[in-house]
Amino acid sequence: MARSLAAWTSVFFVGMGLVALACSSDEGGSDPATGGTGGTGGGTGGATACGPTPLGFSGECKGGAPEQCCGAAMPVMKVRGKNDALLDPDWSCITGSGGSSGSGGSSGSGGSAGSATDGGTPDAAADGGGADAGAPDAATDAAPPSSQNIFQVEDFSSGNAVVDIEVELFEGEAIVDKTPFHTAFTKGPLNAGDPTLNNGQFFFPHPSSKYISYRVKEKPGVAKEFVGFGEEVPAVPGKVVGNTLSPDLYLQLATFVVPLPGWSPPDDLSILTGPVRDCSGDDVGGARVRYFDEETNTEVEPGSCERDIRYVYFDAQYPNPKCAYTDYRQSLWVIANAPANAAGPNKGHKYRIEYWGRLKDSDTEAVKFAEKSIEVYAKTVNVHQIRPNVPQK
Repeated sequence: MARSLAAWTSVFFVGMGLVALACSSDEGGSDPATGGTGGTGGGTGGATACGPTPLGFSGECKGGAPEQCCGAAMPVMKVRGKNDALLDPDWSCITGSGGSSGSGGSSGSGGSAGSATDGGTPDAAADGGGADAGAPDAATDAAPPSSQNIFQVEDFSSGNAVVDIEVELFEGEAIVDKTPFHTAFTKGPLNAGDPTLNNGQFFFPHPSSKYISYRVKEKPGVAKEFVGFGEEVPAVPGKVVGNTLSPDLYLQLATFVVPLPGWSPPDDLSILTGPVRDCSGDDVGGARVRYFDEETNTEVEPGSCERDIRYVYFDAQYPNPKCAYTDYRQSLWVIANAPANAAGPNKGHKYRIEYWGRLKDSDTEAVKFAEKSIEVYAKTVNVHQIRPNVPQK
């Protein structure tokens, strides 16, 4: 079943401290085994050279890491069924078949930040408790006016409602050079909103597009800007959930992925994240993410320098730098130090994310099953919904 970001972010930030301690000796400020001479990002200021790291998995798993994300050879991709049974994903949208008989298949294609689903979190729990959450509200959502949906903003780590924060909504899967079709502040002490709404919510008119993107504006001292792309909009009166996070948690996330002493996120680089899911919206294990400079059609190599991109996949619960590919229980990935192309001197440069994996036993090598040209805003989190879209023979 597809899961929302709210289902994992609370354990993410608790777990990062534990994982960082376990991995700090592996990552350090550089890796002399790479033999690099500074890579694309230049030296880190230390005596040891930094440089590119292998695009493929090294085959050496972190101690205690589950084999679901850490085998030396890529497995055939699987989804999680009832009682943890491993089932074939639903690839019907790219194979033209009737879908996998074993897939969960009932969850729909939404379910991450800005999901069309709720992730199972009742609003009473989501609305109370955070520093910016305001007073808890009723556990049920309002009945929206005819032809309107609800947008709700939650804290990326706690799932608490974020009140009195400005949000822009855009039709489609892009934002750059587009005009928002709706702008509003979430309900809170300073913005009363509709009396039937819960804290952190507002109504928005149902768009003509199947998908929307959103931009949660920065709220100094409370929340970083946060951008989500390609969230599916349910039928009226369904709800879309967006996210934001505090400046401290943004720094914590960035420095976990790039564990260099004294490092801080560069102003012109950013963080990308998202889930890997099948045609039914179920989390897929065994997939790899690849990041391309679309103008040169070359893969952007990860490295150990201060401006090199870094990949981290999740294991069952936590981000794990030794994971080789996604885990079927938590199919999330993070790329840090991604070049921004939505604004600034690099505006308009094209980048692409691709998903690769073995769809079936007869695939001796990974095949590409999803790709998307992406927009990236600097010094924030960019969440991308990338659905299977590469037809398979």
